[in-house]
Amino acid sequence: MGSLTTNIRVDVCRAIICLTAFALITVFGVANAAPTVRLGAEGAFATQSIYNQNTTEFNGAVFTELSRDYRCPLRLSTGLRINSFTVSDLGYLIAAPEVKAIYLRYLSQHFGLIGDIGMGYFISNVAEVDAGFYARFAAGLVYEPYPVLNLRFTLSSMPFKAPTDESFMNVGTGIGATYLFGFPDSDHDRVSDDEDTCLSTPKGARVDRMGCALDTDGDGVFDGFDKCPDTPFEALVDASGCPTDSDGDGIFDGVDRCDDTPRSIIADSTGCPRDTDNDGVPDYMDSCAVTPAGALVDEIGCPKDSDEDGVYDGIDLCPKTPSGFVVNEVGCPFVMPVEQEVIYDAYDTGLNLRAAAMQKLDNIAERLRAYSYRKVEIGVYTDSEGSAPYNVNRGYRVAEKVMEVLIARGVIEEQLELKGYGENNPVASNATEDGKRRNRRIVFQYIGE
Repeated sequence: MGSLTTNIRVDVCRAIICLTAFALITVFGVANAAPTVRLGAEGAFATQSIYNQNTTEFNGAVFTELSRDYRCPLRLSTGLRINSFTVSDLGYLIAAPEVKAIYLRYLSQHFGLIGDIGMGYFISNVAEVDAGFYARFAAGLVYEPYPVLNLRFTLSSMPFKAPTDESFMNVGTGIGATYLFGFPDSDHDRVSDDEDTCLSTPKGARVDRMGCALDTDGDGVFDGFDKCPDTPFEALVDASGCPTDSDGDGIFDGVDRCDDTPRSIIADSTGCPRDTDNDGVPDYMDSCAVTPAGALVDEIGCPKDSDEDGVYDGIDLCPKTPSGFVVNEVGCPFVMPVEQEVIYDAYDTGLNLRAAAMQKLDNIAERLRAYSYRKVEIGVYTDSEGSAPYNVNRGYRVAEKVMEVLIARGVIEEQLELKGYGENNPVASNATEDGKRRNRRIVFQYIGE
């Protein structure tokens, strides 16, 4: 009995010494390693051999991890481990203060590898298991969804315990987690202040790796607040990031080019009422829904035909054709307009118009009437008989007679401008009668509209 009491006292003293040592290590680490502190817990199942019997134990631990800063891969950990197992229907519970060194290497933003080596001191609740030191090794994977939360899956081994009068070892797997205190993150976006280039990010906004708020759809509302994160480009949104549609036509404001479309009116992809014939009058107002392309229309969408020649304005290349003329497919009379016409030997020395000239004037009159909006100059040239001023006067008098003939045939006076050129610019020699007759000519020249 005295021997058992003595052993218990020794175990208690050893435990007190170990706990004091672990406490001093923790205090020293906090004071000098600087004080990035993580609190953690882990649990594991292990196959165990003790007294040549195989058992399954459960062991769990609570611990602290200390490191120079939150990014440092080397860490010091102290904690308390509890082992529970059964041998020959006897239950064993072992408490073990533990210290270990940890190395963590990140492979990516969220994943890494971890390894640790440590030692502890068993304190048992039964005399069959002596108190003593043990070593423990572990390695595994780390998943870090957030900078402050660390999840681990490990393989561990406790290869020996001293004193060696007992056969004791185990191998197992476990899971654990740690939580980081003192993470430098003033705007709570899970990016440390020393890496954060946007230190005033609103709380709740999703950020990139540099700590700046994301706006995936570019609508001005940050991801995390945006209830419609796939808003089309250029669409206007409300405070929750969802597109607005003021006129209820199914096309979002900002994309909608016609934001006042009446309700119940079918709109096209731009938000404007449909205009099937593209005449500028929407279908719901268009009384002539199949207007030819290019035709000008009135306010109800029907083609206009100002000169009533059967060819619509916009398509009609001669929109002022007088009534009574047959036109071609582009609305122009079949006769050609007067551009430049010359009538040689047009009058005699008495200034009387010759019969051949009169026939040509009939044709010119018809063409002038067909294009009544076009103006022409009637220029008359003479031979060299008489003085130059006299010949200019002679040319003008003939031009007046030509105008009278044309007006009598329906030509509008405003289309005609008279000019007497006299003997200028002869086209033949005035030394012969034939030359003089040729020089007595009438020239029609288009001068505008």
